Amino acid sequence: MPKPDDDALRSAILSFVPADGKAIGNGALSKAVAAQAGAGFEPTAFEAARVALVADGTLIKGAGRGGSVRRAASSTPPRDLADGDDFELRPSIPPAASVKAPTPRAKAAPLPPRHRPSPAARR
Repeated sequence: MPKPDDDALRSAILSFVPADGKAIGNGALSKAVAAQAGAGFEPTAFEAARVALVADGTLIKGAGRGGSVRRAASSTPPRDLADGDDFELRPSIPPAASVKAPTPRAKAAPLPPRHRPSPAARR
């Protein structure tokens, strides 16, 4: 069970991670949380809270020299689809049973041999 300080630190971290799914560097995130926390900022507690958010799937690790994080995709559907709209995907291609197989082509007649001059005549 996380301590109350851990919950406050986690919510501070989440307040600086963009909600649109863009990544934020760990250095920038640490500086932002440190500026908000003031003198009570502990880098080890920040790191532990960030790692815990990644471990529980709230954040996803990203790339970068110092690393980065971004919010995980929401498991709930978007609001306009969650309210019960009758939305259905329909295939634009008919089922495979109604598709005709291509007819095989007749083989072409062989080409006549080409006349090539002798190597002596090419000089």
